[in-house]
Amino acid sequence: MKTFVTFFLLTVKIISQSIPFPLDTIVANDKFNNRQTMLFDREGKIRLVYSSSVGSSSDTREIYYVQEGTDGQFITQQLTNNLNDENYPTISMDSAGNVHVGMIGKDPAGGIYQVKYTGNSSGSFTTPVYITTGGINKATPASMVGPDGKVHFVYYTYVTGADNVYYRWYDPADSSLSPELLLTAGEASGDVDAQIVFDSQGFMHFVFKAGTVSTGILKYYNNVSGTITEYATGVTANIANPKLVIDSKDKIHIIFRNETSRTLQYINNVSGAFSTPVSFTPAGQLPAGYANFAKDDNDNFFFVWQSSQSASGKGFFLKYLKDGVFSDTMNVFYAGSPYVTRNTSVVAAKGNGEIAITFSPAAVINSVVLCDILLKRGKLFKEPNIVVDDSVMDFGSVPVFGLSQFDLMIRNTGDSTLQLKSYNWNSTDFSIRLDYPETIAPGDSDIAVFVFMPLTGGLKLDTLVLKSNDPQDSVIRIPMRGRALAPQQIVVSKDSLNLEYTTSSQWIDTFYVKNVGDDTLTVDSLTITGNLEFFSYIEPMNATIPGGDSVMFYIELMIPVTMSPPIYTDTLRIWSNDTAHPKVELIVRWEEPQSVEYEGIPLEFGLEQNFPNPFNPETRIKFSIKSEEFVTLDIYNTTGELLTTLVNATMLPGKYSISFDASSLPSGVYLYRITAGSFTQTRKMLLLK
Repeated sequence: MKTFVTFFLLTVKIISQSIPFPLDTIVANDKFNNRQTMLFDREGKIRLVYSSSVGSSSDTREIYYVQEGTDGQFITQQLTNNLNDENYPTISMDSAGNVHVGMIGKDPAGGIYQVKYTGNSSGSFTTPVYITTGGINKATPASMVGPDGKVHFVYYTYVTGADNVYYRWYDPADSSLSPELLLTAGEASGDVDAQIVFDSQGFMHFVFKAGTVSTGILKYYNNVSGTITEYATGVTANIANPKLVIDSKDKIHIIFRNETSRTLQYINNVSGAFSTPVSFTPAGQLPAGYANFAKDDNDNFFFVWQSSQSASGKGFFLKYLKDGVFSDTMNVFYAGSPYVTRNTSVVAAKGNGEIAITFSPAAVINSVVLCDILLKRGKLFKEPNIVVDDSVMDFGSVPVFGLSQFDLMIRNTGDSTLQLKSYNWNSTDFSIRLDYPETIAPGDSDIAVFVFMPLTGGLKLDTLVLKSNDPQDSVIRIPMRGRALAPQQIVVSKDSLNLEYTTSSQWIDTFYVKNVGDDTLTVDSLTITGNLEFFSYIEPMNATIPGGDSVMFYIELMIPVTMSPPIYTDTLRIWSNDTAHPKVELIVRWEEPQSVEYEGIPLEFGLEQNFPNPFNPETRIKFSIKSEEFVTLDIYNTTGELLTTLVNATMLPGKYSISFDASSLPSGVYLYRITAGSFTQTRKMLLLK
């Protein structure tokens, strides 16, 4: 039978369903060991403190610490050794993995019980220090290390007559103590009646029992406002042993024993105000507990308690609250012969239903009361566990309209069926085969086949969002990437060329051929129709151009055609492997001046000022060569970076003019320099856009 949380007072029939975990032993010796508190460390190993005495002799009671090793073995360390009675240990751990332990201990000087502390921040546990002093006994402290590194305590006085509840902190870094803060009047019930917890914002929350021993009042405080303030819970019944946990949304969950109905009850403030108490243990069972309330990473809540009532079964019991529903009651351990009594029990939780329960049944052997600390640990919920072998789906490079396949291996390492609820992405360049897996059995695996078939060129990026019923990883995001190789595509920087010839001047014009595709562009040849082919010089005659790259071509007028018209046009054809445009044509314009005086061979090397200047975006540069030399004409920016080379060839004596197209450059000052043999000269030009 399961009980839904409707926040009305309910009673629950106990069902002796045994918890299906193996039994292990943490402490077994000839002593009385109990009052343990426990937690999981960052590696999921158990850390535990407990008190131990010889039989019922309180002066022999000392505090011990247990740490689970990487091999699963438990290593025990004695923290006190003074034969003066230490009891009620509590354990917490800071973000660095250091352990902090609170307790009470009898001061041998005055025989008064005081709150004490020890921790291993320095590498080993220190000698316990006193958190309280004075001539009044202290009782049942709760402690918790905060994100500030301070250890915070709530504790009771224990005297004949009225007692009080106090709060203070201790800083292990400098041994400083805050003043004692009186919270309210309150009497301890003989068990731990307070708890402190910190939320995700670092605020402190604590509950405790106020009032008298027989008229306990539930108190809840926090310091969200900046000061420690009480907030009403609406609980009016007499209570004992309240415990507190905070969920992932910083909501408060409290359990306590109702001293009238003698049941454990539960409230929360999920809706903003505290809910009506709900009983989740059978009436008349008289449940008792210690640190018996825990939460896992999925906000499932776990409760353990012990009962000595034969009508309900003597032993230790477990219940959990999952998705708003209380589970059936499960029997953790039946404490029959030789055990005669049941002592403390504690639960710790992590993951999704991974719990550890320690409990302390006692027996009498040779008139001595002995109490072991036993352990049951396991995963309470069956669940799938999705594992995806690849963190990125990389399809590599394929041509546009090509195809690449990626096999995404999905494994289920859990113990129930994995349901793959949806596969989502955005780009139409990626797709999935129709036979993709929808369910995967426990321990099995399957492959989801994805296809990359790009429709356009370029880098393609997307993200696969895979949703499943894995409670830990219900949504997995896997980057998808592939490169689509666009076919080679030719682009020419000009649509016409201009050449002019005189007896002393030869004109050069240039143009760029760029490959805006991804595959290699091959310029097979350049041809000119008509008579112009007899006097033109083309360099180079072919080229291989990688994707995104470009090559400059030079056209130079070599031999005059005196019988040609004053103005002559022709066509330059560029042949390439661009399947869409295998032939690209440029108009070539040649003009012979009508009246030209013979200027002869230049007597000097020279570099003239470009014209026009300033220019946008094209200008001409004239230069003179007096003897046959290897000539370079380079363009630089003002930092000296070479931008392009306009001439790079052996040239005959004469005057030359070459155009420079600066369409791809920003406005600014540029340098152009000629080198012809040992001659060199540099000039400036200004590009204004």
